[in-house]
Amino acid sequence: MSRFIVVGAGIFGASTALHLARDAPNTKIYLFDLPTDSAQSASIDINKIIRREYASDLYRTLADEAMKAWQGEDYKTFYHKSGWVVVHGNQDTSLPRPPAECKRMTHKELRQRFDSVFEGCQLDGGEDITYNESVAWVEAAKALGKTIQLACTAGVIYRKEEITKLCFVKGECNGVYLKSGEQLRGYTVVLAMGLLRPIDQGFLLGQPTGRFVNISR
Repeated sequence: MSRFIVVGAGIFGASTALHLARDAPNTKIYLFDLPTDSAQSASIDINKIIRREYASDLYRTLADEAMKAWQGEDYKTFYHKSGWVVVHGNQDTSLPRPPAECKRMTHKELRQRFDSVFEGCQLDGGEDITYNESVAWVEAAKALGKTIQLACTAGVIYRKEEITKLCFVKGECNGVYLKSGEQLRGYTVVLAMGLLRPIDQGFLLGQPTGRFVNISR
């Protein structure tokens, strides 16, 4: 039977654990979270914007999938369709092209509809203004909590304990050391600790070439 340890319970780690549990119901999966929430965690921010205005075709495809999931039964409570306005200046050449659902607005229409928002803005009349009503914002922290709840319901073992080091045997990572002194061995380890979490030589036990999965870098 496959066994996994996911280190990090942000949206990368929690969703990975959830999908592993759903895809392989008999798999033993640990999801380790920090004992206290990190103020730097992007996953517990107040809100996030859900949009498909990306320059990459791959990102737009992923965004379409995400928007469908957000409007599904599990997450629709946290999904708020609000739309957004983008004002492209004359020098903005690197912005993604607007998707088909975008509507162009004149300066007069912008002022009539969103005057309180753009009050004080200096527009010279040469800007390209688009409005996309499909864009939404989501309650990130609550959605993350829901993902962890769903993962636990699917059989994931959720623990708020600090991992201090990875276990290596003959250069291969097969487990973790906990701050409490407990060791868990014989697992595939997934690191989902975020871009701001340094992975130092002490954490890796001097084996930076060990085999493990890092989905956040």
